[in-house]
Amino acid sequence: MDEKTVSRNRSEPCVLFGIETTFAADYLDTLERLGTKVAAGILTNPPQWSLRGVPVVLHPEEISPLLLEFPIALCLIMPKQREESHRRAVSLGFTRFVPVIDPTAIVPGGIYAGRGLFINANATLGAEAELDDFVTINRAVSIGHHTAIEEYSTIGPGVTIASQSVVGKRVMIGAGAVIAPSVKIGDGATVAAGAVVFRDVEPGATVLGNPARVAKPGNSP
Repeated sequence: MDEKTVSRNRSEPCVLFGIETTFAADYLDTLERLGTKVAAGILTNPPQWSLRGVPVVLHPEEISPLLLEFPIALCLIMPKQREESHRRAVSLGFTRFVPVIDPTAIVPGGIYAGRGLFINANATLGAEAELDDFVTINRAVSIGHHTAIEEYSTIGPGVTIASQSVVGKRVMIGAGAVIAPSVKIGDGATVAAGAVVFRDVEPGATVLGNPARVAKPGNSP
């Protein structure tokens, strides 16, 4: 699938990498609504849940060459874990990291949808939003027009990001946080759940509260 094309009708089975995480259940729900079957779930760590509803569960050493032909989605919620799982999946021979977009999400045709993107149920995206590779947009997120979210970042459930904001790489934004218009969140930063951010956040910093204050300094020079 072209990275700029949003498809709601995926019929080819999909491999779920990191099926042991509880967040994998959200992927399963979305794939069911899309009418997409699960070719296999790949365990990368001990299971955190019962894995009910996953037809085939494999360890990495059990992956067949045939399975490597299927599209794959990464089920890890934390940015650094997702980046590591991407590298591991590539080392195992997977190449087809496709966007998975829930059919209940409101997604304009003009957005940029990178490889491995996941948009969960009831999310709303504004016009000309740019979502880079392996970004995760959780349930009921609202993203304003012309906002850019860079690689591996995770936007938690119920987050609101206003227009023309920039979220850097490997950023974690917790549930219910609010980002004001034209704010820049630096690479590797963390925005705590419920925080209301009016000012730019330095790379590597952690902010919390309303209005947001720095709980952990960043790593800017």
